[in-house]
Amino acid sequence: MAPKNRDAISRRGFGRRAALAAAVSVMDPAAVVAQGRGGQTPLPPKDQAEVDAKLASVVRKYGDRLTEEQKTRVRGVLARHQRMLMRVQEFPLENGDAPATALRLITKDVRE
Repeated sequence: MAPKNRDAISRRGFGRRAALAAAVSVMDPAAVVAQGRGGQTPLPPKDQAEVDAKLASVVRKYGDRLTEEQKTRVRGVLARHQRMLMRVQEFPLENGDAPATALRLITKDVRE
């Protein structure tokens, strides 16, 4: 059995790297830089105000028990949650809309 060359690239590894390179080339350069620094793009002012209000509420309730590091972490968690909420709130939905999922039982006899 021949020894494996550590510098060799497998087909799977090549495909993975090619897909990653293609994805990065399509992304917004500012977003790539922000991701590389570990940061996120800033929130819109309305959403940032909501994060600040929620943080103020947490600090008011538990501020004497939290360290500065924990307060910073809470701010980051609240910002991530607000980003997720932004996506949900952007989805157009009316009161009469049907649910996205419904339970449909399929018996063996009904299948086509």
